Amino acid sequence: MRKAPSFEKALYFVEKLIEKSKEVSNPRLPKTSEMAERAGVSLRTMWKAVNAFKKRNILQCNTGEGIFISELLGSGGGDGLFSGDEQFFPGRATGWQKVKGRLERDILVGRFSHGEKLPSYKELRTLYDVSFVTLKKALAQLESEGLVRPCKRGYAVAGAERQAAALSIVLIQPGFKRGKFLLNKSFDMDFMRYLEFACSKNNVFLKLIAVSTDPMPPHLVDMAANTTVELSDIDTEDIAGYIYSAKELDYDAGFILSGCASLKKPFALLDFTGELELSKSVQSMSLTHLFRMSTLEKPAHAIARYCIGLGHKKIAYISPIHESKWSRVRLAALRSVFSAAGYADGVAEFTRKSLPTKTAEKKVLELQEKDLYPIQASEEWWKRLDYAYREQMYFPIRRMGWVTLKSAIIFENCIPLFKNALRDKNITAWICANDLIASMALSYLRTKNIKVPQDISIIGFDDTLDAMGERITSYNFNLQSIAEAMINFILHPYGFKRVWKRKITDIEGSLVVRSTSDKARSTSL
Repeated sequence: MRKAPSFEKALYFVEKLIEKSKEVSNPRLPKTSEMAERAGVSLRTMWKAVNAFKKRNILQCNTGEGIFISELLGSGGGDGLFSGDEQFFPGRATGWQKVKGRLERDILVGRFSHGEKLPSYKELRTLYDVSFVTLKKALAQLESEGLVRPCKRGYAVAGAERQAAALSIVLIQPGFKRGKFLLNKSFDMDFMRYLEFACSKNNVFLKLIAVSTDPMPPHLVDMAANTTVELSDIDTEDIAGYIYSAKELDYDAGFILSGCASLKKPFALLDFTGELELSKSVQSMSLTHLFRMSTLEKPAHAIARYCIGLGHKKIAYISPIHESKWSRVRLAALRSVFSAAGYADGVAEFTRKSLPTKTAEKKVLELQEKDLYPIQASEEWWKRLDYAYREQMYFPIRRMGWVTLKSAIIFENCIPLFKNALRDKNITAWICANDLIASMALSYLRTKNIKVPQDISIIGFDDTLDAMGERITSYNFNLQSIAEAMINFILHPYGFKRVWKRKITDIEGSLVVRSTSDKARSTSL
């Protein structure tokens, strides 16, 4: 097959660059993007050219380090660098190439984890609807690129090998006080746990950097040393890339976004709420990629279709935190599906803009002043404790009181919403803003002797451990696949970008059906 002119141009450019580098005994080549610009070809074309030399052991590409001339240079080139049986496919993809692309995509987004055995040939043929010959050719090509390895009766996904200097990935996480992350949601803890697991499988260390707002302005804290640091201090040769987890931000995150993007290493951002806004300069960075927990409308669309399928013609959307963009988008998405199904008034809104959460902190201080707080109530016992232990226990006990009071305030503010929703006798399902609200709705209905799901179905979002424990139907955002995809992007940025053309990746979640949802009742309450 004749090679495309641009590909031949890229091959010739790299060949000459190798020869010049050899003359001056410089084993390191420029970055792929720089070579593509100098050669006047696309980044993809240059990547394919570099990969061609890599497959012939002429070049070595070490993640996070660069492109180097292999020790085999001069002894393994044969009759010219481009002779032999290698075939390149710059034109339209053939059948096996399409299968290879789909397999590569599934590996990069975490559908098949590193080190995991792939399904059997028969299962893969069914999954991708291809012949055995086509499948084998695609697997053989993935093996040559190092993404899979042969194993007993099939193939397994290859694990990332640790380089001579161990690689690290930096996680920048908002929420830091008194030396600890404020991971007050199981959602946050699950995400960090999945990230650490994905790093462990790839033999990479996860380094934690916290964003602290105590005191303002916001600054970075190294969790290992518990010291304030700058981004320039963190960026060392063993750092493969950066992950920034953007939750509900109460500060300007611009210094983190622009700072990480300017370091010229893979920078993965996780947008929890859909409210993260990137400047044009950050968006233009080639190694910056945004990950979202599914498109904001999709979870609500899935729940709406599920409800309509069960015969629910009118549902309630309950949210005491409706000032958040994600809450408003979910309501609009629910209404769009119900309207399209012929139920224009099928979604009733029961919301309030925000919760007086600051009241919880105020009440904690009031209780302390009145000697009703646990630390004050047990003052003699408290004083007998070792000072270091008291420091260690102070924050958890104080936070326990704050969380308890905050939950009580949320429940108190949800009761009017629950009462109003219950007055509409045609409503057969309650869609709650998150699992905490769903759990409170479940408790409220039990006090009113309303049977769930026989009388009213309850559905939440986030699929937390509490939802699983109370058997609440909830939307799972697939955090594990998001974590896998982010780590894969950091370790294989150009391979990831080849699969995901856009700079935004939406990982699909799914609705986990449990015992709080069922078919709509046939009669009114």
